Amino acid sequence: MAGLLKLPGTTAASKDGYASLDQPIKQHTVSAGGIKDVPIELGDLANDVYFDEVARIRDAIRALDDTISTLQTKQAYSLQAPSESLAVEITTLSSKLSQDISYHRSRIAVLGQQVGKDEARRGHWENLKAALQRMVEKWQRAEQAHREKVRDKIGRQMRIVNPDVTDEEVKQAVDTSAGAQTQVFQQAIMGARSAAAKSALTEAESRRSELVQIEETLVQLAALMQQVADLVVQQDVQITHIESTTAGVEADVEQGVKQIGLAKVSAAAARHKRKMCAAFGFLLLLVLIIVVVIEVKQGSGGGGGGKEEVKTETVSAAASATSHAARYR
Repeated sequence: MAGLLKLPGTTAASKDGYASLDQPIKQHTVSAGGIKDVPIELGDLANDVYFDEVARIRDAIRALDDTISTLQTKQAYSLQAPSESLAVEITTLSSKLSQDISYHRSRIAVLGQQVGKDEARRGHWENLKAALQRMVEKWQRAEQAHREKVRDKIGRQMRIVNPDVTDEEVKQAVDTSAGAQTQVFQQAIMGARSAAAKSALTEAESRRSELVQIEETLVQLAALMQQVADLVVQQDVQITHIESTTAGVEADVEQGVKQIGLAKVSAAAARHKRKMCAAFGFLLLLVLIIVVVIEVKQGSGGGGGGKEEVKTETVSAAASATSHAARYR
């Protein structure tokens, strides 16, 4: 180990390379998926449900590594000393790996719905996805390597029976795409003269059944690889949807502000027009009053009673003009 990992807020390092926490970590540096190395406030990890689940999934993925290593060891044993019990153990381990990977993928998918725009959460989520993908790839490489070793074993067993067997016949024997190829083994067994030769061919035929199972596992692994890869696509689509929704809301708000501004301008213009109309009406009434007063003076002939009548009519006309002006305002 190059060195022990020293985390903020820690003092003594543990034997597995991690230091014990004196207090909850408040800051963390994330560098994954193109995220810049910047301190990010995480809050209290000890009480954060999201990061607790991240830690549990990370530990479970590490356990997958041990299971794959155990599977590789048992596959190597099966090449040297095949047995029914060993074959059952290999099948059980493969089934467990498949179930665990599918389960952890579902857990990571659930976490992906809680990421949002939080860079710290997204960084940890990307790390989990990448770790699970590495485990699937490691298992896939192990199965592919074991497949090649089984094919070589079949070829050697067939050459024990018949040293003159051709490469084409060996290729036909290990071809798992055609179910009728078992005839190759049956014909060879019929031609075998010694018990050792018959035993070798029987083992070769058994190995071919193992090849069929390996091919099925590889098909399943390809599907798992695609499912894990789809986690990235689903997360990107989710974030894109959030960003597009936010942009749409911002655009609607801006449009609303513009409409409010236009409404204010229209209201101000309407008030100005009403004031202009009121002023015009007031001036018109004032002109009418003046005309009426002049006509009354001319018709009264200058008498005292006429003056009082003119005053009364003038006051009435002025009151009427004031009333009309107030109404327009």
